[in-house]
Amino acid sequence: LPESPVAPLALERLGREELLTLVEGLPDGYRLVFNLYAIEGYDHREIAELLGIGESTSRSQLAKARRMLQQRMGTHAVHHHAGQASDR
Repeated sequence: LPESPVAPLALERLGREELLTLVEGLPDGYRLVFNLYAIEGYDHREIAELLGIGESTSRSQLAKARRMLQQRMGTHAVHHHAGQASDR
């Protein structure tokens, strides 16, 4: 799946703690694959070997994790923006 051009912009707007909170909220399998791939730099073959899963499962879980994070970033941005507006 191609990455959404919105994702990097949303990541720039989120603080480190906010991003970690969103990642920690992922289901275990998605979070583990996401961390190994996006943070630790493992490829899908290595992740598959480490976790005892197929490469296609690794790819699928990463795609689902990214999708969930993008949805949650959108929800977070809406709530965060609404909170800022009410502070004025």
